[in-house]
Amino acid sequence: MNCAYCPFTVRGKVGIKTDFLPQLADRLKKLKEPLHLGLGTACEPYCEEEKEFRITRNAVTLAVEKGMPVQIFTKSGLILRDADLLAEYSEKACLR
Repeated sequence: MNCAYCPFTVRGKVGIKTDFLPQLADRLKKLKEPLHLGLGTACEPYCEEEKEFRITRNAVTLAVEKGMPVQIFTKSGLILRDADLLAEYSEKACLR
């Protein structure tokens, strides 16, 4: 499925950053202070491919485990799949 907002959609193909989670973990480990993370500020974090790869869900978990507050911007109903996780993190004041 092509996303109207995604700059990585080229000729019907979507680029998936499968190395994103290890890179994020490495960068978060190096931080001295918490950093506010925004997901979906440039691309839809809950695109169709998220159903298979679960990168957004795992990125949110990783960030919260490292004490980083997260804000998610999306127009996708797929975010409801992660409602349990997001509700838990919201109670901890880690998610907006």
